[in-house]
Amino acid sequence: MACTTKRAAKGGEIGANGEWYEGGKFINTVPENRKKEGSTKGKARKMQFAPYQWAFAPEGKSFAIFAMVGAQAQYIDRYKPELGICPNPAGVAYYGDEYHGFKVAELCDRFNAGERWM
Repeated sequence: MACTTKRAAKGGEIGANGEWYEGGKFINTVPENRKKEGSTKGKARKMQFAPYQWAFAPEGKSFAIFAMVGAQAQYIDRYKPELGICPNPAGVAYYGDEYHGFKVAELCDRFNAGERWM
């Protein structure tokens, strides 16, 4: 079966997008696929900020506390999520008691105090 993807010639060559490719590497054949200018910024996505509640992050905030703690926290009472969250012993044992420099217990306290975004 023949290879349908173009490869750079021995010694290397410049692809259609203006970038250098070493010899034998797959080469870009589409001029519109330029990488030098950088990739486009990802679009905003909804995050779960509380049990069963999703929204876009407010201006100046980038993470939902509820989404940050993930498996490291659990509901105090799973039948009454409005009671809040607390550290999950199994999740803390596996992932540790910190998330990017924040203690999981502190994040749970902030969430229970009404703070939703960081």
